[in-house]
Amino acid sequence: MSDPLPLFEFSKFAGIHDPRFHIGTATAAFQIEGSGHTQGRAASIWDQFHGAGHSIAGDGCAHLQHWRDDLKLVKELGFDSYRLSLSWPRLINDHDGHVAAAGVAFYRQLLQQLQQLELRAVVTLYHWDLPEYWQQQGGWCNRQTAIAFAQYAKMVAETFGDLIDTIYTINEPWVVAMLGHRSGEHAPGIQDEQAAFHCAHHLLLAHGLAVNEIRAHCSAKVGIVLNGGPCDPVTISSNDQRAAQYAYQEGTELFASPLFNGNYPELVLARHQQHLPAGWQQDLLQIQQPLDRLGLNYYCRYRISEQHGEQPGCAPLSTMGWEQSALGLYRWLTKLQRQHPLPPIEITENGIALEETLTEAGLRDPQRWHYICEHLKAVDAAICDGIDLRGYFVWTLMDNFEWGHGYSQTFGIVHVDRNTMARTPKASALALQASLKQRQQNSD
Repeated sequence: MSDPLPLFEFSKFAGIHDPRFHIGTATAAFQIEGSGHTQGRAASIWDQFHGAGHSIAGDGCAHLQHWRDDLKLVKELGFDSYRLSLSWPRLINDHDGHVAAAGVAFYRQLLQQLQQLELRAVVTLYHWDLPEYWQQQGGWCNRQTAIAFAQYAKMVAETFGDLIDTIYTINEPWVVAMLGHRSGEHAPGIQDEQAAFHCAHHLLLAHGLAVNEIRAHCSAKVGIVLNGGPCDPVTISSNDQRAAQYAYQEGTELFASPLFNGNYPELVLARHQQHLPAGWQQDLLQIQQPLDRLGLNYYCRYRISEQHGEQPGCAPLSTMGWEQSALGLYRWLTKLQRQHPLPPIEITENGIALEETLTEAGLRDPQRWHYICEHLKAVDAAICDGIDLRGYFVWTLMDNFEWGHGYSQTFGIVHVDRNTMARTPKASALALQASLKQRQQNSD
């Protein structure tokens, strides 16, 4: 590829130049493995969602066939860590807890290969693909699903714990609750205020119960992954300021406050206490478990209007309509640090979707490379200000199934040909590869 993108000079940034600071990339099972009952996988809520007329995952990225090459690519690009999710319906066949031998064999081979490649395995237990057999029992609106999740966590810890460095229980519970159960944009497509808050509480309970099981059955570090960012008022009016304050409490503190301070945030309780399940107060101690890690997924800051809700960010925007604000990451980190007694943090997702065209000369994505570099600088600034950050994961390894958007949004640093499934690293991947190689050389 001609005219390579400039290197990111890690040596200028002491925090992220430190070889103990991990740099990886991330994927999610349903997005790359695809849909369908492959290798005995049970149906998930996303299969059902597709059947209702939404985007079809199809073969994903045919990761089930190409996983060895995909892991080799992670290594060749210079990463030291790989964050993946396990598919609950691929591992457990039914609500009676029958374990699927083919699913166990697949993930054990994959995790063993990561170990052989000396790639740190960071595993997410739940990245949105709830087994449909649990949805038929009420899904996350049913307390029993939280108990079932803890048993799934126990099975993973017993079966794979020796191969995993860090286990994150649940990815982005806000998305599961609010997009899946309030707006209906995501599976299971429910539009109900009470369902959203029942779901939110049961996700937190599931996390707390799972932490106990993981700790009892393996030595992996354990945490949870939250998403969010700062919420700024569109104007200086008191109404917009109050709206932004509430948006932040519901977007971040709805989960962070119970996890680290032992209660739901005041503004959310004032509006929604009646929507929480009966007896929720008795679960708070179980939810507030000491954690080894906190994963944070950051993409943009949010602009809030009292009258119109969330408003478009300032240009330039991604194709998702998201503002590119590395300063927002720094501000979010420092605010969380002020408000909560946090464990060590990893940025478990950070990336951007762009319009792209693959040519004979390759795929140049300087906007993505600029985005990654600016966010790495923000991470380093946070470390220099005393925040205990241990890692950064680029979202995502390869263009994949972007949930309700199908294949229209491309977050990957590697292009995937939808016809042949051929993988082609983009210019951003090659620039990162060269930068990480230089970082390693300077550390030796």
